Amino acid sequence: MFPVTLYNSLPTVDEAHKSALTLLSVRNALITIISSFGLGDEFGVRLVHKHFEALAGEIMVFRHVTIEHICEAIIMGPVQIHTSDIVQGRNFVVDTSGTLVPYEFTTKGGADLSQYPAFALAFAKTILESGTSLVFGLVAKPKQLQENYTEFELPDLRSTIMVPDRVMPQTPDSEPISTNWVVGKVDPQPADQCIVTRSNTHHGMNCRATRGGHTTKGMCGFGDPQLESVVMQVIAVM
Repeated sequence: MFPVTLYNSLPTVDEAHKSALTLLSVRNALITIISSFGLGDEFGVRLVHKHFEALAGEIMVFRHVTIEHICEAIIMGPVQIHTSDIVQGRNFVVDTSGTLVPYEFTTKGGADLSQYPAFALAFAKTILESGTSLVFGLVAKPKQLQENYTEFELPDLRSTIMVPDRVMPQTPDSEPISTNWVVGKVDPQPADQCIVTRSNTHHGMNCRATRGGHTTKGMCGFGDPQLESVVMQVIAVM
């Protein structure tokens, strides 16, 4: 598993985004590699970042939750390593040896890079030679869902929630940051995104954890009943 100390040294999404803006040629080259191997449905380019720090014995895992009649939501947060036997790598970073290693995991739609050795070598080599290992990485199964997703934070739980863009209300004080790019009709095509305020802080739900559940205190500028319902149902199954 990816060491906690290395995970915690990853940049925030704001920091990674700023770096990526000056490295678009590298990002485009990585998309070209994915396309040339015919793996556009399997992989995309990842903006390498963390939202919260992991504690000893934890890994960050994406878990899917079906919200009846609304959407499929995704929670990403800390899970104890000993309880995470059924996980696969979702987001990969290039380590100092030039190897793609998973730093975030998923219970659905991961990847076994051993099936694509030539691709993994070419992708990692481009990142290593460009010195962008703390900016760009690899994401598995970026097209497994039929729509784009937006992510926002639950700071009290050291977790994020991803919901379809159609469920996520926008505010005047928000800026979307693309976090995945995929092969598309016009390359590279943005996929998922984070919502960040213009003051470079994440929108998030203020949530108080209790033994009996969680009590919301508002959506930090969203105030959307449907979105709050989704969040509370996701929290209930954590």
